[in-house]
Amino acid sequence: MLFIKSCRRLIEKQLQQWDLADDFFYAASPTVSGSLLLARSGNNVLVYRQENLRSALGQLSTDVLDLNKEQRRRLLNMGIRYLRDIWRLPSDGLRKRFGSNFVNQLNTGTRNSS
Repeated sequence: MLFIKSCRRLIEKQLQQWDLADDFFYAASPTVSGSLLLARSGNNVLVYRQENLRSALGQLSTDVLDLNKEQRRRLLNMGIRYLRDIWRLPSDGLRKRFGSNFVNQLNTGTRNSS
């Protein structure tokens, strides 16, 4: 935790030097994509273990996904508000409705790329 606080101070200092807002959100998880989604949620989050990542991501709003307007509308019309709601649906149907990139985005958030 000390390392993260130290990094945060360094980043804040650099942002101030560039005359940028010095507030930001960060996240760390076993996957880069998972970390990005967690940070987009507007909370500072640390997920240490791979087996806890899906649970942490499942609580996030679909707003953290990089979607176009039509994809957002479709999810809302289906009553889907959280990532966990999406994971309850068959991936074949998701792929047909939203495309392969959408399904890949969901999968890379929970999967280690190594």
